[in-house]
Amino acid sequence: DIWLGNDITKWRKRGNSLRLRLGMRLAEVAPGSAEREVRAAISGGVMTSIDDMPVMFHTDLERNGNTAVMQADDNFRLSNTLVDYLRDNGDPRLPIWGMVYDDAGAENPDWQNWVGLANGLDADDLEEGELATFPRHNRTTVKDVTAPYFHHSYAEVEYMLAEAALRGWAAPLSAAEHFENGLRGAVEQVTLYANSAIDGGTLDAFVAANPLNTGSFEESLEHI
Repeated sequence: DIWLGNDITKWRKRGNSLRLRLGMRLAEVAPGSAEREVRAAISGGVMTSIDDMPVMFHTDLERNGNTAVMQADDNFRLSNTLVDYLRDNGDPRLPIWGMVYDDAGAENPDWQNWVGLANGLDADDLEEGELATFPRHNRTTVKDVTAPYFHHSYAEVEYMLAEAALRGWAAPLSAAEHFENGLRGAVEQVTLYANSAIDGGTLDAFVAANPLNTGSFEESLEHI
């Protein structure tokens, strides 16, 4: 069992987490059925940390196919939509997902000043050498051939529990607390890549700076 190491408890959590997902997808079309399935999934026990996630780990011999594609063509760039959002919100995942390299391969890790490539543009629309100024996939993390592949995330489970709490469907914590857990889990997940540690203080500050919008049901649901 290369996903969960023959741990039947984790498999039950994964199964209930899938049931939670399927139930939540019915929320707007069959709320009665949705609530029944969501409550059953929560009662059965869903994922509670990134340690419960089904993850495909790779080696130099058994490589990640996605990174093989990225390595075959070094012209991929992160879009300004993604870069601007992560940078402006102080998201510590940005320098793990991306990196700016000069022609000699040296890193420019000053991600607070990065600018992404505008959507719809390619090398033909840019000045000579300009493409190199935009962040591309980080070569030592997501682009490494040993990078893991996440088949189902704990963060998704917490965000769905946040919605369940918002709807009054037996979530164990408040919507704001589950949202915080989801954000924390989403950041912790990327530390499973090589060379991608995020210190606890940075994580705590990021989570504290990005609480759930609790202005109204609609605003909370959109934020989740």
